[in-house]
Amino acid sequence: MDVIILSILILVHFGTVECKFRKPPDGVLALVEDKYVRIPQRKPGCWLGNNFYDLESRWSPSLEPQGVMVCVICQCVTVYSKGRSSYQGKVRCKNIKHECPEPKCLNPKLLDGKCCKSCPNDEISFEERYTFAPPMPPLPQLADLSDEGDNTIDHPSFIALLVGRAVPNAGHVKTRGVATVHVRILSWTSFHFAIRYVQIGRPKSLYLLDDTNKVLHRRLFTKRERSKSKICSTWSDVGFSSIQQLTNQRLRIVMTTDKYPEGEIAGNITVDAIAERGSFGALLTSTKKYGIGGYSVFLYDIRAKSLTYVIKTDGFIDDNSFQTIYHLTMESETNILYHESRHYDEKSNFITGIWQRVKSKHSKLLARGNLTIRVTSKEGVSMEGTVRPRLTCSYFLAVLSSSGLRNKKTVTQGGGTAVFQLNEDGRITYKVYMAGLQSAVTSLVLHKLSKSRRRSNIVVDVADNFRPFPGSTDGEAMGSFRGIQAKHTTLLLGGSLHFTVSTRQNPRGELRGSVMEVPYMDSMNLLKMHPFLLLGHYLNPIGAAGAAWLHLDRECNLHYYIATPGESGEFSSAKATLISSSDVSSFGNTSEILIATLSKGRANGVIDYIPDTICQSIHGGTAILQIEPETLSSNILQTTVRLSNSCWKKDADPQDGDYQHERNVENEHHCYYESQMYDDGATWRPIDESCNTCVCVRGKINCHPVICPEIQCSNPVKSITECCPRCPDENTTELKNKSCFFHGDKRWHSYGTTWHPYVPPFGYIPCAVCKCLEGSLQEVNCTRISCPELTCSVQEAIRINVNDCCQICPDLPTTTEVRLLTQQDKNMDGACHVGEDIFHDGEQWHPRVAPFGFMKCYYCKCVNGKTKCRRNKCKHLNCKRQYRPIGSCCSECTETISRSRRKNGRRRSEFT
Repeated sequence: MDVIILSILILVHFGTVECKFRKPPDGVLALVEDKYVRIPQRKPGCWLGNNFYDLESRWSPSLEPQGVMVCVICQCVTVYSKGRSSYQGKVRCKNIKHECPEPKCLNPKLLDGKCCKSCPNDEISFEERYTFAPPMPPLPQLADLSDEGDNTIDHPSFIALLVGRAVPNAGHVKTRGVATVHVRILSWTSFHFAIRYVQIGRPKSLYLLDDTNKVLHRRLFTKRERSKSKICSTWSDVGFSSIQQLTNQRLRIVMTTDKYPEGEIAGNITVDAIAERGSFGALLTSTKKYGIGGYSVFLYDIRAKSLTYVIKTDGFIDDNSFQTIYHLTMESETNILYHESRHYDEKSNFITGIWQRVKSKHSKLLARGNLTIRVTSKEGVSMEGTVRPRLTCSYFLAVLSSSGLRNKKTVTQGGGTAVFQLNEDGRITYKVYMAGLQSAVTSLVLHKLSKSRRRSNIVVDVADNFRPFPGSTDGEAMGSFRGIQAKHTTLLLGGSLHFTVSTRQNPRGELRGSVMEVPYMDSMNLLKMHPFLLLGHYLNPIGAAGAAWLHLDRECNLHYYIATPGESGEFSSAKATLISSSDVSSFGNTSEILIATLSKGRANGVIDYIPDTICQSIHGGTAILQIEPETLSSNILQTTVRLSNSCWKKDADPQDGDYQHERNVENEHHCYYESQMYDDGATWRPIDESCNTCVCVRGKINCHPVICPEIQCSNPVKSITECCPRCPDENTTELKNKSCFFHGDKRWHSYGTTWHPYVPPFGYIPCAVCKCLEGSLQEVNCTRISCPELTCSVQEAIRINVNDCCQICPDLPTTTEVRLLTQQDKNMDGACHVGEDIFHDGEQWHPRVAPFGFMKCYYCKCVNGKTKCRRNKCKHLNCKRQYRPIGSCCSECTETISRSRRKNGRRRSEFT
């Protein structure tokens, strides 16, 4: 038996085995892994069989015919020599079956592909946490290189200037391309990077090299990334040793293109001392000299109206020159707006200066990307570039609620979000979404918060682009604006702006939120994705709100970003839980999973395991996302969650042809409503909180208005947030925080209230009444309404209208006069047999249809032994408005059709 199989069999019984060979021996039977892929020879890692693994990567080996050995963990561990990484790896494998921890729950489960049982709320499995590498220390905190020196960066940021002359082992590359790579460490195994480049071909890949030019990692750009001048992404699984070298500034980045597959530009990664503090930046290229370049950072002082610049170059100054004179100009088209000549000190390797008293018109040119910076040395070498806003891949988010208002007396149940994105040309794209407003919107203002109400504090009012939802004051606004100044860009990047929603009822503000930066996330596009608004209970407004963006990927991993207003509010430290009912008709059968713990009002991440019951509930729109503060408070924020998915279909193989056909057929009947896709048969409540419930029926949207049940009191009351009146309750104050969620109409109902259930696709069923019972959470009792006792037989009872709930006795002859004939007392010539009844020739009768009884609006006639039935003829009406009186078969004209109905409907829409 070969050495690999023998090693695996030994470790199953005895523990750990190490494999130090780098290439597969000839004639060795390889483990069943991916197909062999040629890796660059300089890239460090481990060989196991015919498979190559990166440093720090982990896997479970596969051995035929047993298959994947889930209890065996293998890892490519870095070999250290004298405390320094040798960039060589060795494979260590271990059987972890006897190291499985004891689950801390009552119902642990063994998931597919796992060795150890886990709890439903476990975010990371024991197999994923297991590693042979030494414990990772906390990320270092690098002192910010400012005059104060008291700021620290929680996750260190770095920058690399890439030029042609820095490409290793390639001589002088004939290129004028320049790029900057901004790196921000996320963990000891991953980092986020943002790239801005000019004058190079389409980028192909990135190489990560150490200080001896050994290749550590390679990353190919996607087709979408190659088509953009700005690239934002996350580099995962780079390994502990690589991140350690990154923090020690001993790594280099090489960017390849189609023309230069070995590298067109490259540069060393250094600590970012200034770029993240700037408001604007520029890439500098030369038109006369190849392989050189630089970047500039601009810091705009709002009070002094000055612009400080810092320029970093590579190859701009002759290596033999110790000091030289340079000339710097700021230009707009052919006009020179600013000029300065200074000495360049090569020891600092920076060019610095300040442009005092920047005019307002020049500030606008700066913010709109219409300025050019040019630097010229005494030797005649010149570099220039267009000044643009600071390179950022982040979004800027304001969570809107009444808690952000200075007037604490204004407490509403509404909430919303305002998302902004700063583009390369200085244009700002936005999307505003609101729900639960008390009256019509009058202004949507992005502004700097101050005591005065001066016009100069307002950046923009986007109320002109606000589009309310039909029949509601809620709505959304989308668009972009560009006419801003440099101070506005600086305020946005610095987190000093607010967004305020004003309405007719609250002209000084009904909702407000502080605009804060949201870190880049690969799977989240806050501008395109629809937020789930988290609101308090409508019977007890608490003035707080939240928002969540959720996404289920193809591997059924749940990506989330959750935000609440401010960093010190009631919900700044809270737990986010996803609650689901596994059976719509069984309110007591629920399951839940802890999504995240909010810190400073924010939480984002990925959950790689969601129980099938919750996935199914998310698919059906019955799942509830709930945020509960860690403090002793009864206030909670909730929202229903619906994401189309098939993660709960365990038996469905995504590669199976029948499954794909079934999914394609379902897609043909999807409904698109309010920027969200719904499956056939799905029900939902419109975002505008109107008194309607909608259902998707084979691609067609049917929205049914709420039908209010009759109430047994003479003094009903109606809340502005409720659709139907109810009887006043002496215990209203005690029960206002208690309610039931009914999955049919997707609404919360207060204890003691009654409503007609919603049954898709038929709509509301007036023949049944549901009631929220007191004493148990989500306990709903639905019963059929009671009908008055009949004074006639069931066979004689009829329904005047098909949709009537109860039968009544008709005003017809008694049973003794029923037209039942026999052959003994009636001539049977030309008689008609209908069921058990016999009718003579020429006789007419109302037909009986089970279970509805006699149909009064239809009549039948026996003609020569044949039965002919038809509906009663109604006269033709020329009026536009018609109605049918109760008990009548035909419609009539009216000039005042249901004024009370229209009045009630209009009143409801004003508060939705």
